[in-house]
Amino acid sequence: MTDEALAIKPASAEPIAASDAAGTHEDPVEIHDRQLFDRIVAEYRRKDAAASSSGIRRYQVARCVEPALGKSGQIGTIVEVGCGLGRAARYLKGRYNRYVGIDHSAQMIEEARRLNADCPADFLCANIKSAEIPSGIADMVILLGALHHMLDVSQVMQSLHRIARPGSYFVAFEPNRGNPLIQGLRRMRQKLDSSYSEDQHYFTRDELRDLLTVNGIKNVQVEYQGYFSTPFAEVVLRPQFIFTPLSKVAHGLDYVFDNHLPGPFRFLSWNLIAWGTFA
Repeated sequence: MTDEALAIKPASAEPIAASDAAGTHEDPVEIHDRQLFDRIVAEYRRKDAAASSSGIRRYQVARCVEPALGKSGQIGTIVEVGCGLGRAARYLKGRYNRYVGIDHSAQMIEEARRLNADCPADFLCANIKSAEIPSGIADMVILLGALHHMLDVSQVMQSLHRIARPGSYFVAFEPNRGNPLIQGLRRMRQKLDSSYSEDQHYFTRDELRDLLTVNGIKNVQVEYQGYFSTPFAEVVLRPQFIFTPLSKVAHGLDYVFDNHLPGPFRFLSWNLIAWGTFA
């Protein structure tokens, strides 16, 4: 299916018209970021294929959406912004009726369509600030590691409010800036790893909560997440026969720490998860 004729399944759902002009009105920083993600598609694909990283990435997605899905465990339409290869479409398959993934990287979108061909999902190559998406279609809007890449956050949030139904859920997964050691490691990686974007702004818990509240998200809650497993989720480590069992241990420790670590130590996490609702 092409961007020019993007139709969301099922057939009764409102169709979405799209263009190939993902770069229209983009800032030079956005263009640089888009070109970077076009180049690193293969590296991202390996993260969801390798045994040492895929299980943790699945756990992260589940941790993000569980509070919003609630007891029913099911939702209508998910719109993911900055979807990359659409891992949420695969990891949440069977828990949504309709998934729409949006990303400004044409290479990411092309590969996402291939990887998710068996999911009730469609993908749109567009900048969310100018994407032609019908109003009020989303029951849940998710951004998994995307918000810290974005410029003009207020304009982004305006677009999200337009596509969300009143009372629908907002979910964001973001790096936590609160741990100075982890921040130092990120800065080091920015200098050493050419696949790691330098155009990123990380948040503390209070900054993320305030940012969302100011931009009209209601009932905002922010949780710390991930203490051992996040590096395994982000880098495919070899040899796999050594790092796969180590990643499973890290995953198990994070499950315990995510649920039971005493409050004063939670700020040491790698990540933040924010939940809220659209008015």
